[in-house]
Amino acid sequence: MKTTAPAGGDFRIKQEGWSESPCSLCNGTPCCRNLPLTSCTLDSRRDFISLLLVSSYRDIYPALKDSGEWIIYLGRNCSFHDPISGKCGIHGAPDQSMVCKSYDAHSCWYIDAFRGDSSRTMIPFTTNMLVWFEKTYSLIDNHFDCGCDWDELCCRAVGREAGPQKQAELPVPPESRMLSFEESRNEEFLFFPPFRRPERRSHLDLLLFRLGFPGVSLAVSDSCWAFLVRDSIDPEALGLIRNEYYPGINPGDGAFSFDSIRREQNPWSSSGEEWLVLERDELYAITALCSFSPDGRITEYPDIREIQDILSL
Repeated sequence: MKTTAPAGGDFRIKQEGWSESPCSLCNGTPCCRNLPLTSCTLDSRRDFISLLLVSSYRDIYPALKDSGEWIIYLGRNCSFHDPISGKCGIHGAPDQSMVCKSYDAHSCWYIDAFRGDSSRTMIPFTTNMLVWFEKTYSLIDNHFDCGCDWDELCCRAVGREAGPQKQAELPVPPESRMLSFEESRNEEFLFFPPFRRPERRSHLDLLLFRLGFPGVSLAVSDSCWAFLVRDSIDPEALGLIRNEYYPGINPGDGAFSFDSIRREQNPWSSSGEEWLVLERDELYAITALCSFSPDGRITEYPDIREIQDILSL
């Protein structure tokens, strides 16, 4: 039976039993295979460099919506998703994210956006297609202020499906919960917003949802939080960027590298120059130590040392 009930914050439960849900008949269950990491703009040379660099990672790709918005996706199967049956392994369970429980499967945006060659709602981009796009429309020379032919883009994208393609070997959680700022400069680490701490109880559920995907962790400092994604670069894609545009470019030049985050967010921690890296099953340490107002706002956050202490119990 479908239920609708308050679920804290702005969420309301809209979930049905698996056999009753449209998800049970969905071809490919794209919502479980494409994690939206962040939205971004393409208004400057720096934006273009960042899109190029993030597209060179094996499991990450930018996509352009018909609204003009760019979204960066991680194309990996959710850890709880059965790729054969398409079923969620924790459907309806207490530890399933409310992001999933509250999603209305009867008006699913993913079905149209991820239908592959026939989709006209969203276009996934490879590094090759980004290069073609820029050169065809002279984006840099025109200061990114030019229209594009949506039909031509759709035709160009034929054969490029979103979602897990040729996945790199999935990363395993780090052996230590602590990641030094110096180690964070490794090109395999990318940092995605929101970089501020959650403001409401419902925002903590976004952490639960994103950390359900392999290779995604929460990097916590006392001044800045970030979603940490571990992935590897396709050397051919990086070589194309260097050959066509910027011979000396490095992954650290992108907007989602640690160097960029450190420059713009200035993270610091009471435990030193390091992040505390948390996985999904460790989020209780944050929730248990937060203080909440009656309307669900977070009024007090734990510092790094407090979280470390509760995890060591």
